[in-house]
Amino acid sequence: MIYFVQSLDKIKVGFTSNITHRIKGLRSANPHGVILIGTVHGDKNHEKKIHKVLKNHNVGEWFKDCEEVREYIDKILNDGIKVKYKQMEWDGSESIVEVEEPEKMASWEDHKDKKLDVLVDIVADMMEIEHSLSRLLAKKIGLEKKYVKVIRS
Repeated sequence: MIYFVQSLDKIKVGFTSNITHRIKGLRSANPHGVILIGTVHGDKNHEKKIHKVLKNHNVGEWFKDCEEVREYIDKILNDGIKVKYKQMEWDGSESIVEVEEPEKMASWEDHKDKKLDVLVDIVADMMEIEHSLSRLLAKKIGLEKKYVKVIRS
């Protein structure tokens, strides 16, 4: 299975036999999280062909999120598929739901807008957690200094 995921301003095109496991791995390795754009049936050769077409937009193992990459992925997911595929969507319980008849994305921007509200909420929650962690870390440092003073006296 060929998958397309986005994180911030980069898009990953990869091959996996277990999309649920792969997404969990990508999420744990990426502090900014990932969004599953879509999947199509394919093997490593299909993945290599896609990588070859997008090579000018390569950034390490990822590709720049730009108009050319978006259009190419849009063609793969919506217009240019020669093999039947199933669209994968994340539901609220962190599991993947298979859609028998793929829904065509009206445009990349429409798809992106649907996820924007969710992303804004996630970023706000992440910032709140980071602030809480900073406060706790400062408190911990203060307690460690008190501890050292008590031990030395």
